[in-house]
Amino acid sequence: MTKKTLTAWQKLEQLFMECSSIQRFHKKELILNQGATLDNVYMVREGVVRNYDINDSGQESTISFLGRYNIFPLSWLQSNAVDKSLFYYESFRETICYVANRAEILEQIHRDKEILTFLTEAVNKAYINHTGRILNLMHSKLHERVEYALYYLAVRLGEKHNSIYTVPYPISHEDIAKLVGASREAVSLELAQCKKSGYYKKVDHCLQIDVSKIDYENYSKQLEI
Repeated sequence: MTKKTLTAWQKLEQLFMECSSIQRFHKKELILNQGATLDNVYMVREGVVRNYDINDSGQESTISFLGRYNIFPLSWLQSNAVDKSLFYYESFRETICYVANRAEILEQIHRDKEILTFLTEAVNKAYINHTGRILNLMHSKLHERVEYALYYLAVRLGEKHNSIYTVPYPISHEDIAKLVGASREAVSLELAQCKKSGYYKKVDHCLQIDVSKIDYENYSKQLEI
């Protein structure tokens, strides 16, 4: 029988399954504190993790959402450069993670050039993704930022069927406000217009987003990481 050749992604997933324990987190439970020593590395098995920062005024800003099989924090790959968490990570929904010892995982990864290359590319894509979001937040009008947020949520967390993505859990106006850096009241007004224009609708507490109506095709490859 011919031995099945595993992709770099499958090998990485298998590595986490073999070298980690499983930990459950309740909704809104803090997983990793900003400034915490990076002794462990995490892979989302089920659920969603929110990555965020808090400014000097105490306002939270969502940086990204991490879905199934996403690894965090990616800065752990730079073993000599980063030894503390740069941001906060909390369970956005009930979440299950693989939790592995950072040193052990790094040792295994550096033995496999294919996995190391794969993760390096993931870091580069994440950098491009976050740069795009920063530019969007800095230079776009609020309605453009809200449209981009819908596109982001669709591609990051949604299940695709043609041009419709279904995000299978509730996303509040407050959640989107934290993603675009604006007040909930202002975001609610923009979302009402987006809903009227057919960009999205809510069905049984799920968010259905029609990305064909949102002009952000150039971001598609950057977001699918």
